[in-house]
Amino acid sequence: MAKILKLLPLFFLSLAFAQDSKIYGKIEAGAENQKQVHNLLSDDTDYDILHKYIGTARGRLGYQWQSGWRLGIDLALSGAGGTNNLRGSTLVKGLENTPFSTSPKGIATIGANVALHVGYPIFVKNSDELYLYFSLGNEGAISTFSTVITNLDSTFLQLDLEGRAAVAPKLSIGYGVGIYYVPTPKVFLSSYDDEHYMRFTNVNSDNEVSADLKGGIWGLHGDIKLIYAVSKYFDVFAKYDLMARFVPKSETVQTGVYDVLNNRSLGDVSLYTPKYFSFRSGIYLGIMF
Repeated sequence: MAKILKLLPLFFLSLAFAQDSKIYGKIEAGAENQKQVHNLLSDDTDYDILHKYIGTARGRLGYQWQSGWRLGIDLALSGAGGTNNLRGSTLVKGLENTPFSTSPKGIATIGANVALHVGYPIFVKNSDELYLYFSLGNEGAISTFSTVITNLDSTFLQLDLEGRAAVAPKLSIGYGVGIYYVPTPKVFLSSYDDEHYMRFTNVNSDNEVSADLKGGIWGLHGDIKLIYAVSKYFDVFAKYDLMARFVPKSETVQTGVYDVLNNRSLGDVSLYTPKYFSFRSGIYLGIMF
């Protein structure tokens, strides 16, 4: 995320030299339901299923030149609560024989991302348009459950087609489809519990271990919008959103586990995050200008 923020001065500097251009943007908020299935993509038929309920707010701000080219920034913040099938920790494997790692009844996740995008105008005429967007960004998601926190940090590439077509004087249909790719994802695992009973040993000052994922993260997404022109300055819209993600298994890492409550070492434990497939859909309301 820090790399992206360093590029922001160049973005705002470009606006100072723009002529015959305009600011564009979008603000939206909504809720989604996600079903996350572990081990579905392997020969293991003993599935773990996690259900999440996600609230998300997104924003976009940029500049459009007279030629139609766009340059902007996207921001998103989400929070999620969820439950699994209570057959153990679905997000981290290897904790089964340690104390204080009972099956979690609830899981909380906080996610944020920031990205710079470039938009190429394939077609623009009156209210009808079709854009190709290329985005480079950073995404992080922290999940808390049982005695371990997982922090998935990733730099992603994204390609999107977004368009709209007028169907009435003030009514348009919007649509979008895109692909998402993280070439070198990494997950950080840190021990955590309210009473500080269990801790990892032989780790850094943040009490965490890191593991590379065995491959990249792939994603597909799409949406359809009903857009109403309130005035010549802004529109309102309702959107139905779909997203699928394919996340590979992480490498296995070893760390020592220490029982703080009883002042004793529990030996080493091998930890990894399993591969999984997730699908989520939801409804958003927003404004665009």
